[in-house]
Amino acid sequence: MGDISYILLVDSGANISLVKSYKLLGTDEFWPKDRVRINCVEGFIIKTHGSIETWIREGGIDIP
Repeated sequence: MGDISYILLVDSGANISLVKSYKLLGTDEFWPKDRVRINCVEGFIIKTHGSIETWIREGGIDIP
């Protein structure tokens, strides 16, 4: 599949980053067994659909 471009805010100090699943559907395979529960700032919990490992390319630099 060809390159896909998105505008993202990346927190390089965070353990994980979240991306809306509709942005990734059809671009990569989700691993639903690796779901994550996240405590939000507002106090509620978000449960992810799954996880992927990918690279972000910015200005010729690849970030895992």
